[in-house]
Amino acid sequence: MTATTSARWLVGVALGVLLVSCGGGDGNERPDETTSKEPYCAVLKRVQGDVSSIDFRALSEAQFIDLRDKVKQLSDAADGQIRTDWQKLGGSLDQLQTALDKARLTFEDLPVVAQGQVPNGADPEKIQAVRSVMQTLATDPDIATAASDIQADARQQCDMTLGGSSASSSPSPADTPAS
Repeated sequence: MTATTSARWLVGVALGVLLVSCGGGDGNERPDETTSKEPYCAVLKRVQGDVSSIDFRALSEAQFIDLRDKVKQLSDAADGQIRTDWQKLGGSLDQLQTALDKARLTFEDLPVVAQGQVPNGADPEKIQAVRSVMQTLATDPDIATAASDIQADARQQCDMTLGGSSASSSPSPADTPAS
């Protein structure tokens, strides 16, 4: 599995969960400010509008950071097991960011790394650690279970179908080639 494919799969899971078609309303409702008291379904509808235009295949560092922030907002708004599921997804994105930071890489460096090249100033051992983290995250069954649980809960609690608009653009683990 290549570094780029692993990262795209992980981010694709996050985007796939967040890209929603709502059971009602246009999903563009925006409260004046996000608070921990904002209802989970309202946060989910608001956040989907913010991330629906992101193309995970060309994700920038700024978009990745924004995505992490959106997952944190959802984690803060959710309760019980769904909060734990969002925390798992967010923790995975944080692990990826930490690995990139330790290697002094940005998200934009991943295509170069995937081609077996070492970006200027990067430590080859740290790049290998990034590849290892991404492969682990991309194959973690807990992430897939968390995404599935979030989708089921959104359908039941918020009358929303998650991942519906991203089915053709988000890779699944089965689509990810082995390295």
